[in-house]
Amino acid sequence: MWPTSGDTGSAAIHCVRKMVNADIIVLYSKGRCTQDQELQMSTVQSPNVHVFAAEGTSDDLDEITIAVKSDIAFAEEHGLMIFNSANIGRILAQVPMYFYTYYRFCSIDIMKPLEVIVPTGGCLCITGTIAAKMGLPIKIVACTNKNDVVTRCIKNAEFSQESQVHHTYALAMDIQRPARL
Repeated sequence: MWPTSGDTGSAAIHCVRKMVNADIIVLYSKGRCTQDQELQMSTVQSPNVHVFAAEGTSDDLDEITIAVKSDIAFAEEHGLMIFNSANIGRILAQVPMYFYTYYRFCSIDIMKPLEVIVPTGGCLCITGTIAAKMGLPIKIVACTNKNDVVTRCIKNAEFSQESQVHHTYALAMDIQRPARL
């Protein structure tokens, strides 16, 4: 099961679509991803790909997914696994990306700090902080939209939520409750 705001759903589908022993169920928020993203997900012709548009926000889809995951008997009976962007595979893939980028653009002899600006809705795109803790001389600058839960967390050290998710042009960042699965 893969809840998506549209930014990762098609990638997940294309990873699984030809597997004979796996099905994928993708949930996306109706009207809250781009038309291109919706077409990338909804037009895949494969018997093991099941794509559903649901009413509500990405946060609402996370609630559904959390409820399914919490029903351990149901999940075991149906062999369900829940995936989203918050998984160790993404982290393991993104951390080396920061090292590659640094060494591609900066001199290894000088080791001058590099500032990396990263748009993020829920902190998962700022995995470069792990690379920085490993000694890479980078500074991560997290950018948000009107749904600025990351900014509020960094400034106030708390994940406060607004009463509603604001619909913006940066649809994948339109969340109030990040990285909960």
